[in-house]
Amino acid sequence: MGNARRSRESRSEDGLALIATIFVMVVMAGLIAAAMVNSMQGLATTSADYRSSRTFYAAEAAAEAALSAIERALDDGILTDAELAAISPPPLDGFDFSEFGVYKQGTIVIETMSDGPFAGLYSLTQSFIVEAKASDQSNSHASIVLAGKAQAIPVFQFGWFYEGGGSFGAGGTWHGYGRAHANGDLYLIGCDSYFHEVVTTAGKLHRDGLTKHRPLGGGVNLCPIMVYIDDAAADGQFLSFDSDVTPDPDQFKLNSEAFFDSRLMTDAHGVDSLKLPLPDGVPPREIIRPREASDTEAEKNVKYSWKADMYVTVDLDDLVNKNVACGGSPPANAPAQLPRITIVRDGGTYTQVPDDARKCAIFRFRWESYFDNHEEGWVDVLDVDIGQLRDWIVNDVGDGSEIVYVEFQNVGATPQDPGTTDLHINGSFQDKFFPVLRLINGAELHGPLSIGGEYTTIVRGDYNTIDWKPAAIFGDIWGVMSNAWSDTNVGAQTDTDFTNVWCRFRMPWCPPASHTTQNHAVLVGVGVGNTDCFHEDPNCPAPLITPWGEPYHAAGGLMLESWRNSTYCSDQPQNRCLHTWRGSYVALFAPETVSPYSNMPARQYYYPPNRDHAFEARFQNPDSLPPGTPMVGQVFRAAFREAY
Repeated sequence: MGNARRSRESRSEDGLALIATIFVMVVMAGLIAAAMVNSMQGLATTSADYRSSRTFYAAEAAAEAALSAIERALDDGILTDAELAAISPPPLDGFDFSEFGVYKQGTIVIETMSDGPFAGLYSLTQSFIVEAKASDQSNSHASIVLAGKAQAIPVFQFGWFYEGGGSFGAGGTWHGYGRAHANGDLYLIGCDSYFHEVVTTAGKLHRDGLTKHRPLGGGVNLCPIMVYIDDAAADGQFLSFDSDVTPDPDQFKLNSEAFFDSRLMTDAHGVDSLKLPLPDGVPPREIIRPREASDTEAEKNVKYSWKADMYVTVDLDDLVNKNVACGGSPPANAPAQLPRITIVRDGGTYTQVPDDARKCAIFRFRWESYFDNHEEGWVDVLDVDIGQLRDWIVNDVGDGSEIVYVEFQNVGATPQDPGTTDLHINGSFQDKFFPVLRLINGAELHGPLSIGGEYTTIVRGDYNTIDWKPAAIFGDIWGVMSNAWSDTNVGAQTDTDFTNVWCRFRMPWCPPASHTTQNHAVLVGVGVGNTDCFHEDPNCPAPLITPWGEPYHAAGGLMLESWRNSTYCSDQPQNRCLHTWRGSYVALFAPETVSPYSNMPARQYYYPPNRDHAFEARFQNPDSLPPGTPMVGQVFRAAFREAY
């Protein structure tokens, strides 16, 4: 019996073990099934999250692409409905953009920028939104709404604006009232220069010479660098560092904050270039170029020649008798043969043109009018008598002209000997046309006026000093002649005696200047290959080397007189004359129509004035900007959100 009982107990224990094993197996199977379900659900969730993330980033990429397209559309300073409608999403494999659009929000408003490096300037601001909805083949979708602003900033709000690198190097005391900005590197090399407003550069700041980073203090520049920038309390603080001494961006920002209350900003602060009002691939100099049949609509929107409501052509290869050209009433001392001058008015609401007699009174041409010591040659001059223009508009026709463009045609033609420009080129004289545009009798304007062309534009005597009007001049370079200038009083030089004209050391050889005041914005070129042809372009030609061992570069302004020891300025120390100017100086390109063979560095062809140069504060009012003021633009996002 004992054995039988033990056998029954053993069978019972085996059954319990089997049941326990089966139970464990069932539980394990359940756990495995649950784990598999959870895993499958996790995989599904992960896959959904992955698809959702991909569609979100696709929508974001489409919105960012639209932002870049808006920046390109603003290159000409204008953001049109057609440009916005043409913006499309980028092609992305596997994604569909069923809902996409760029829309203006409201109208253009004038607003003052409140932050960033350009805080305090006003812009013509157009708000917009970008809507981008992306979906993939599994119907996963995401929507992005991006709000932004396109700001067009009138360039004449700056006291000094450089498209490429900029250089300040006045030999005497110089005060800069007005913002200074450069899209390239900025070189501050003045002997005693004071910047009273914010200084910004999208590049580096250098406290040394423009060419090859040559420090001042030796050679022809016998003065130490003395540059001051105002802090927030308007106290001038000495500039003791630059991007070379302080290459670390964070340290540079700390120094700027400590010394100048961050009123000096460079690429270390994230300062961006301000885009010029030009389409892609169009060089800055195109702004002052004549009309061309190949010009696109975008180019027409920015070129002064297409904005002009008075377009004047002077054909140097089409000569006519002066009596024929002037309707029998040629100006006194007019040459026997004059280039044909044609006037077209098709750029505005005014259509009347002056008759031949009045035309010759307003536009007075002289072959070889004076000797230019800078260019070492005789200059063919078209004088625009602003007083005669005002008289014709006010008294004869009653309609205005706000933008006047002058085109010299056939400059490369062979002179036909009514007058030939003897230009000293590379050691020998050559007969060449050498035209310049000169504004005379301009103390009082008829109204707002911008005038110029693609050659040198000279302003002679007081300009816009009676009943101030918004005004600008544009050209290859800016020339200044004082009230005392006379074409016949340019010293004793002859064609072979020009090397005797050293204004700095031989005062009698230089015509004496007189106090002169001029009020106008300036849009011109500066330097010959300034800062290595702007942005250090590797395609720039090798610069000519001056007798001082420096690459040649012309100044941004041209003077030909002695403004010191002048008999007309005895009321000032050293009889030094005063050139007073209020405006905005914008340098966009390297000049092309001045001679690179000028012997300028070998002698001083003028003696500089005392300069009272400052920004024209009235340009801070949009209603007081000169006609045709170019815009520089920037686009930025104001808000970004995911739509549901």
